[in-house]
Amino acid sequence: MKNLLVMAVVCFGITSCATKDKVATNSHALAQREIASSTPECMFETHSRNKNWHRVSVNGTPYNKHWYSKNQAMKIKNKLSAKGQCN
Repeated sequence: MKNLLVMAVVCFGITSCATKDKVATNSHALAQREIASSTPECMFETHSRNKNWHRVSVNGTPYNKHWYSKNQAMKIKNKLSAKGQCN
């Protein structure tokens, strides 16, 4: 009888702590993986003196040393995107 009572308390304790809705915070089910992009990021830089001059930067480094109008810089960015050199 005593063993049955102990077994009932243990089973109740195990089933009351475990729920389907809640997952432990250190569970592998919550693990997420950061995947780096395989294509570099294209950005626009604006000239410090003349706000009408722009250039394209790939991952923070200038694509070239020249400055362009916004339309020309956009065309360069679109060409780089089409070639798969940046997104």
